[in-house]
Amino acid sequence: MKIVRPALRALFWGRRRLMVWALAVLFGSLGYWQETRWREQQSFAGLPAMTDWKDWRQWHRVLRNPGFMVGYSDIRGLPLWAIYQLTPVSDNHSGIGARPSRFASDWRALVPVTHEAYSHSGYDRGHMAPNYAIASLYGREAQVSTFTMTNIAPQKPDLNRQWWQRLEEVAIDRLAPMQGELWVITGPIFDDQPQRLPIQHQCDLNVMVEHFTLHRMGECLGSGWRVEIPDAFFKIFLVPGRGPGLEGMKALAFIVPQDVNGQAPLARYHVSIDDIEARVGLDFFPELPPDMARTLEASDSLEGWHPEQWSQIKGRFSR
Repeated sequence: MKIVRPALRALFWGRRRLMVWALAVLFGSLGYWQETRWREQQSFAGLPAMTDWKDWRQWHRVLRNPGFMVGYSDIRGLPLWAIYQLTPVSDNHSGIGARPSRFASDWRALVPVTHEAYSHSGYDRGHMAPNYAIASLYGREAQVSTFTMTNIAPQKPDLNRQWWQRLEEVAIDRLAPMQGELWVITGPIFDDQPQRLPIQHQCDLNVMVEHFTLHRMGECLGSGWRVEIPDAFFKIFLVPGRGPGLEGMKALAFIVPQDVNGQAPLARYHVSIDDIEARVGLDFFPELPPDMARTLEASDSLEGWHPEQWSQIKGRFSR
């Protein structure tokens, strides 16, 4: 009897551990399946994929937000891409609220970049997923999400407040109504030796140790995190097409340098998707059939986009 009881106890606990592991695997699989479904709903033809897994500069993690997703680089301290869908908006912009007074750190980042990391740097906190369009289509919660630092990259003022703002305005007010539906992918482009934002202040280690909390440590590191400065930015608009053959699919792509004249014609900077892929090390729309992808991504045609209607448009912040 003394031998049987320990054996029964061991068997009981062994089965219990097995059940716990089985439940963990089950719920983990369900969570992965659900996350995959959500990502499919917030993207078209797959998320941007790295072309060379050995290039650590392109490593990133997918962060899903209401209305948009980003591929965030903890190494560079900013998103390498953002993806969202645009459709024509109604005249009722009930989802748009006041801009938050500050940009929020994102707890999902390994070292959360803070609002102060950009202060006095000469660079604006540039949205990748845009405030106005996301708020108009997806509501207040989505709008607030665009003000997290994982959606932000350094942009010079003339770019951010004029040229980039003009393109964002054209996208939601002109291109979406013109085309009916657009998928947008946007992000930074770096040269071989990018500069970083200057450190705003040194952490006082004595204070941090004496009053240590994970939040305080994150704020200390994040405010001094040296975010890399892009050389240029890209934006891709894709009309997805209809039917099994995706008839009518077409794309419009841009590369714009940091030092752009804010009132320069938008169409001056249109390129092909291939041009962008060659500079960023990413494969866009990787689930498209290869022949279709080659044709789509090689084209830099403006046919069907009517640039004469929007290329010279003035922005709301134009001087």
